Amino acid sequence: MSKPSVSSIRRLPSSLYCLFITFLVIAALWWSGFLSYCDIALYDYFLGLKVENDPQALNPQIIPVDLNDKSEMTLGERLGDRSAFGDLFSVIAHSDAHAVLDFIYQGEREKDKIMLDAAAGIRGVFVGIVPVPEGRESVSYRELYADEKILLRKHLWRPREFGQGSVPRAGTFVMPFKELGEIATQLSHLSIDPDFDGIYRRTPLFYAWEDGFIPAISLASALFELGVDGNDIEIHYGREVVVPLGPDESFSIPIDSSGVVLVPFRGKWVDTTHRYSFDVMANALGDEKQLNEVRNDILRSLCFVADTTFAKKDLGPIPFEKVYPLSGLHTWVISGILDASLGEDTFYWENSSSYRYGWLAIIVLFFLLLGIMRNDLVFNSGSAIIFLVFQGLTVYLWFYRRIIPWYAAGTLLISFSWLFGFIYRFLSQRKRQSALERYVPRSVAHKLVAGQRTNLEPMYKELTILFSDIKSFTTWSAEKEAHVVHDFLNEYLESMADILFKHNATVDKFMGDGILAFFGDPLDLPNHPREAIKAAVAMQKKIGVLRDTWKPKVGIDLRVRIGINTGNVIVGDLGTKRRIEYTVIGSSVNMAQRMESLATPGGILVTEYTKIALEKRLSLSKNKVTAPFFSFGPERALEVKGYDDKPIMAYDIIF
Repeated sequence: MSKPSVSSIRRLPSSLYCLFITFLVIAALWWSGFLSYCDIALYDYFLGLKVENDPQALNPQIIPVDLNDKSEMTLGERLGDRSAFGDLFSVIAHSDAHAVLDFIYQGEREKDKIMLDAAAGIRGVFVGIVPVPEGRESVSYRELYADEKILLRKHLWRPREFGQGSVPRAGTFVMPFKELGEIATQLSHLSIDPDFDGIYRRTPLFYAWEDGFIPAISLASALFELGVDGNDIEIHYGREVVVPLGPDESFSIPIDSSGVVLVPFRGKWVDTTHRYSFDVMANALGDEKQLNEVRNDILRSLCFVADTTFAKKDLGPIPFEKVYPLSGLHTWVISGILDASLGEDTFYWENSSSYRYGWLAIIVLFFLLLGIMRNDLVFNSGSAIIFLVFQGLTVYLWFYRRIIPWYAAGTLLISFSWLFGFIYRFLSQRKRQSALERYVPRSVAHKLVAGQRTNLEPMYKELTILFSDIKSFTTWSAEKEAHVVHDFLNEYLESMADILFKHNATVDKFMGDGILAFFGDPLDLPNHPREAIKAAVAMQKKIGVLRDTWKPKVGIDLRVRIGINTGNVIVGDLGTKRRIEYTVIGSSVNMAQRMESLATPGGILVTEYTKIALEKRLSLSKNKVTAPFFSFGPERALEVKGYDDKPIMAYDIIF
């Protein structure tokens, strides 16, 4: 990037204004929820790509046991009296596995004792309870009995907490019957709520009650499998749950400020093929061969038993499947915890606040710098570069670091900063071009605002100055009606301006019938002396045509004197705060005016400085041949007012 100039720094307020408008738009989109919606949609899309292209099964330690529609038909009454549960628990107990029960066992059944005796033999039984959020209690949910409260208090976790959190608090719970609750290794909550769009993506790891927490059934069963006491974990709200594995070893589970974790989906329901149907496992108790096969297969595993029947409708949409058993969310969380304990992080992490604020600061500073750059190519290419870097980093963090895309705010901030900057630049260029078109041809003005000299700060520069004036115009106009003079001058000045513009001149000003123009700025002309003479010749020829037209009409014998000089002048915007003009000043300008006053009416008089400058450029030119449209007349020594020390050499142009 080029070094910012003083005029570039002056563009800083405009850049700040564009960024301010951008932040207003971003704030409105954030307030409306649009940014969150976009980020969630991108997360769903990326997650679907990951699952589709690299599907993974659950951790092999987990054995889903599904009470599906086939099992319900096969087991029939054995489910109703719970004897089938007793058979299932017996198989699990004999396999030295532990059971996670995604069921609410309410009411008494005929074969409860068989089920309880079998459950008592399992090394770990995790029984689900349903929390009723505080404030949602109604006549449909009774208060807990005193013995239920005593039982529940035994299952509370009291981990160390860091930071400020907003863990959901339960007012009451839907509990299992008392005898099963007393056998349970851990009473754990089964609550899973969809996001605002009805899609299930996350689950709370804790529900607060009294002075402790009831853990999610997924967290409780996974930590039991790892031999970790729930009271030994640390909850860092908005960051992580730290799970200790030893004196100097631990791993983390990412959570938000409410203790909610994103489910670490790695595959579709059909991708987990190592699962059992409830009836197959329950019926294995009566078939020794099948029992041995099942026992060997699930030995010391975690059996997650859940109702996946269509009738129960414990189903819902997830980011990449429209119908998914919600028990699968628990098993993926368990799988993520077990994988993390082995050093394989499969959880999805939120971008940190420092990452987000850092990017916001980078984008703002970058566009402040781009905004003061004069060159549009630098502005546009710089905007494209930061846009591509942000996109690339987002993709990298997702696919290689499992960091959830924080995308919409950054992308829209870059896009709108560029858009508003582009619009501002376009309008500014149009305004500048319109201003320049008063002095130079439209094509030249377009070139200037497109990247050549875009500021008109005063500077010293060698230019060729042209003055023209109509002989005896004041005398003639004094005798004519105003509209006649107006019509004549309009046609005359427009004709002269067209010729000057055609030769890349800058028309400084019209002084009544006089014209001041210069060549070589703001658009550089390699041979501005030659262009000035060519323009003067073309003007005199056009004046001959106008004379023949206007003399019969208004009686004017149109004769114009033209003077030309080449030299160093000050050129640029000059004036006051209230009025400023793009003009030239200096002795070389005065000299051109003297040449005009000394020129023959209908003639062109140039100084020796113009002749020398022209010949110098011709000698340096590779193309020595020039069009023979004029020649210099004999040298004339002129006494010029203000130059009394010596005569000024000048030449008439013969054409």
